Amino acid sequence: RRERLRQLALETIDLNKDPYFMKNHLGSYECKLCLTLHNNEGSYLAHTQGKKHQQNLARRAAKEALEKEQVNQGQLPAPAKPRVKVKKFVKIGSVQGDKAERQQERPAQPSFPNRLSRDRS
Repeated sequence: RRERLRQLALETIDLNKDPYFMKNHLGSYECKLCLTLHNNEGSYLAHTQGKKHQQNLARRAAKEALEKEQVNQGQLPAPAKPRVKVKKFVKIGSVQGDKAERQQERPAQPSFPNRLSRDRS
C-alpha cells in the first residue's frame, strides 16, 4: 500500500517545482525546510505528507504572513537583499600594501665602499 502511494505521488508531484527539495553531492535528497535526509525520492515525498513537514510549512506560512503584515503597516522596513561582505585573503609570499610599506619590509642592504676608487699606495 505504501509503495503504491509513493508511485502515485511520484507521478503527480513535480519535484523540480518544490522549493525545499535538494539533491546533495552524495546522491541523497534533503528537505531544506525540515533539514532531513532521504535516500530516495519516494521517501522524500512520504516526508512531505508527514506531520513534521506539514507543521514546519504552517509555521513558515504564519511567519511570512506576520512579516508581510508588519511591512504593510510600516513597522518593519521592506526586507532588502542581505549583502555579504567579500573576504579578502592574503596570498602567502606575496607583497601587500603600498610602496612605502614595501620599502620598510625590505631587508636592509649594506653599502660597501667602492674598491676601485681607493688609492693603492
